[in-house]
Amino acid sequence: MALPPSDASAFEPRHAGLPSEGQLPVIHEMELSLFREIFVHSPEAIAITRLRDGVLVDANEAWLKLTFLDRGRAIGRTTLDLGFWPDQASRERVLSGLKLDSYVQDVETYITLADGSLRFFRLNGRRIDSAGESYFLAYLKDATEQRKASEALHVSERALEETNAKLNQQLAMYDVIQSVGKVGHWIHYP
Repeated sequence: MALPPSDASAFEPRHAGLPSEGQLPVIHEMELSLFREIFVHSPEAIAITRLRDGVLVDANEAWLKLTFLDRGRAIGRTTLDLGFWPDQASRERVLSGLKLDSYVQDVETYITLADGSLRFFRLNGRRIDSAGESYFLAYLKDATEQRKASEALHVSERALEETNAKLNQQLAMYDVIQSVGKVGHWIHYP
């Protein structure tokens, strides 16, 4: 049984919510604006560098605060010029995973910041290709305090192991002394 013509339209495909051709540039601009706001205001420290030479293309406020840099001093300069790496080989070693997998995950490295401090960081990021150029989208997390706490825990665990070993030696010595004392008691008091 066929549906009446008025009801058949209910089964036609609908494109509700899709923009018309004239609306596409406006939607695209709104999306770019939204992504820009997300990038700028993210609590994660995020930077974008040009992969071939390490030039800093953009960075969000969290990254600038973390690295003690201002936007005018940082953008357009290489991370090597900014003093992050002791040499180009160090940068290349950290980013070597990008050649194989197009991302790096939980790479641990020391970076010298603008205030001269050497901090321990955990770096995550992905290679992004756009308009014939490759970029590195980097997420930087300061793990210095976590690293110090981990090292202190390791030192404490070793000290505890050494103390336990000494205590076990003392207990073994006590057992030997007790055994000798019992033998001596039998000899003097048969």
